[in-house]
Amino acid sequence: MARSIGLVDDKVAEADFFLEELGKRRFDLFEARCYFNAFVSASRSITFSLQAVMSDIDGFSNWYEIRQDELKGNELARFFVTARNLTHKLGEHPVTAGSVRATPNGAEVELRFSVSHDFPAVPSDDVVTACRGYLSMLVDFVLSCYEQFGRVVDPDQYYTAEAFAERGLTIDDADEEVIGIRGWTCAPGVPEEARWQMLRDSVPGCEIDELFEMYAGRTRPTPERVLPKERPAQGWVYIPDELRVTGDPEEDVRRFIAKLKRDKDV
Repeated sequence: MARSIGLVDDKVAEADFFLEELGKRRFDLFEARCYFNAFVSASRSITFSLQAVMSDIDGFSNWYEIRQDELKGNELARFFVTARNLTHKLGEHPVTAGSVRATPNGAEVELRFSVSHDFPAVPSDDVVTACRGYLSMLVDFVLSCYEQFGRVVDPDQYYTAEAFAERGLTIDDADEEVIGIRGWTCAPGVPEEARWQMLRDSVPGCEIDELFEMYAGRTRPTPERVLPKERPAQGWVYIPDELRVTGDPEEDVRRFIAKLKRDKDV
């Protein structure tokens, strides 16, 4: 597999974190501007990270150019690129105004953008709404990449019979790639689809599905689970239930290897 797309996921989660903090609408303009700066920096890094992770993937460059042109043609996206450049390189800031109104739950703050020499055009939406709209575009961008290139970069789509068969490989090749031992997941009575699930559960995968659902309204295409989610992995390595006896993953792995050797000699 290529460099982990988890690096991109981390940037998405980082941008969401700062947006959540900004959305708490504290009555402190300096604090709000700090969170806005952090948000635009993290969100702008999403596409940079995506390019770095995917640069060697066949077909990505052409796909990326098309999606990038869509962002360049979007007024809101262009504003946030300008905001990142000016806040980061110059120190100029578009968040300079706000309003406060009383509600049954206390004071509610609404942050606004201000027009200036460096920002002749600003979003009409309040700051939090505009940020959420921009992050939604970027999350859709990343999710579209998962959909287009999932069999290359997404462990849940990569470790499947279909993806390996496209390269003339089998599940034993996948065992060797993940664990280093062919037949690692092979056990009497275990169907092959369960073995693939074991391997997928042994590899760190996407952890931002809830953000895909929140911002894009859909999630990654993933194989249907054939094993209970909470059971098959101990740490990041699959160990059959019957060998989970010591509470020490390393000792359990040693026992599992010894059993494989015994079974092979029989």
